[in-house]
Amino acid sequence: MSVFLAQEATPTASGSSSLIFFAIMAVAFYFLFIRPQRKRQAQVQEVQESLSVGMDVRTIGGILGRVVELEDDSVVLELESGRMRVARKGIAGTVTPEA
Repeated sequence: MSVFLAQEATPTASGSSSLIFFAIMAVAFYFLFIRPQRKRQAQVQEVQESLSVGMDVRTIGGILGRVVELEDDSVVLELESGRMRVARKGIAGTVTPEA
């Protein structure tokens, strides 16, 4: 009879340790992946909202240009070979001009 009780107690202890393990994994996943991504997304959105004429920017595709015109949903960039209109959401960030 004592052997039967010992076998019943083991799955309960194992179940709670599995629950703790999954909770730790969920917290680690949040701090390693979700939180940094939300931070980057907020920074990009802040840049997109604070665009002004004359800023040097980089698009998501890696194109560098200077903002020459702003509209509600689009931005006109001046490139070395002309001008290009891109969506405001296509701006990834600002760049510092090289000396």
